[in-house]
Amino acid sequence: MVTGLLIAAGGGRRFGGPKAPYVHEGERLVDRGVRLLREAGCQQVIVVLGAWVGEVAHATVVINSEWESGQASSLLKGLNSLPGEAERVCVLLVDQIGMTSEVISRVIESPEGMVAAGFGDLFAPPLAFTRDHFIPLMKDLRQALSDGKRSDSGARHYFQEAGGLILQVDDLALLDDLDEPPTN
Repeated sequence: MVTGLLIAAGGGRRFGGPKAPYVHEGERLVDRGVRLLREAGCQQVIVVLGAWVGEVAHATVVINSEWESGQASSLLKGLNSLPGEAERVCVLLVDQIGMTSEVISRVIESPEGMVAAGFGDLFAPPLAFTRDHFIPLMKDLRQALSDGKRSDSGARHYFQEAGGLILQVDDLALLDDLDEPPTN
């Protein structure tokens, strides 16, 4: 089973507040992320919330009360919530407004054990990995939280150490995230 893991716990410091409930093009970012993961083939979606907590349809919500410690704590919280039948996980960030379900699907369907979308040497979620990476990644995330130096880098360090594949996308804009509220 492929489980989607949507990281949506942050406070959106530069954004001016949590991004999860922000409505972009008529849809809350959190709902958009769940929809994209489901359209891409995830049979189950877990959403990690923190700074903002609310109802999210078609997903299991877990709360990261330590969201301020960085992305590593949210990813660890999500990984600890995986169902026993999860064989592959696909991680997506709530603010990736350029992302499409087609790119997520390509990442999920890659035969590689660990793969992320990228453009050149740059890579970002979606990031998919198989069960054999669950325990070592969780160990790396706990280390990141204990030393504090990598607490907001999520799986980046582990991905590089494990030699993850960067699946090239056609347009760098697909990897864009929403750092500041759009101005009209």
